[in-house]
Amino acid sequence: MVEVTEGLSRVRTRPHQLADVENKLGVAPQSHGWGAGLDTWFVMTHIMDKQLLRLAASLGETMIDGTKLTPEIYAKSYIPIQEIIDKNPGLQIAGVLSEGSWIYSDSLEAFPDQPVCQIRREVAGTVVELGPADEIGMPAQAAFATGDPRRAKAAQNGTYTPGVAARFIDYAGIRDIISRLGV
Repeated sequence: MVEVTEGLSRVRTRPHQLADVENKLGVAPQSHGWGAGLDTWFVMTHIMDKQLLRLAASLGETMIDGTKLTPEIYAKSYIPIQEIIDKNPGLQIAGVLSEGSWIYSDSLEAFPDQPVCQIRREVAGTVVELGPADEIGMPAQAAFATGDPRRAKAAQNGTYTPGVAARFIDYAGIRDIISRLGV
């Protein structure tokens, strides 16, 4: 799911500021002070949890591409995003900004064989770690991350701590991924 939004407010929380997200992602506005960055437009992405995916699948076969999140499936979401950007040249949409998800966190490197681990490396763009989900006040991200039985067991054993990371990918990066993965 995507939305087009103006401004950087979602990456200006305390965890984002501590991680210097705006600068590390390269989305910091040139001017500072009140209102800086409010006229910057982004596509924000929201990854659906499996319950919503099952509901969408029940509405029709073409609603989703399955419940496994692979780099190829993820890259397919860039096609309509590219169309949104192309159809709205007046907004000068900077690219795709995600304020924080467990899917982009390097903590998933504990599960290199799981396709979701490859999302960060192959299709996310520039990624900035925010910290452990529970410590930065994002317990829902920890819950999503441990929806998989293997990750849940590792979290219970203390060998996996779900992290959260923000990410940004510009229009050229989106085009490159669509082309590279042939979606």
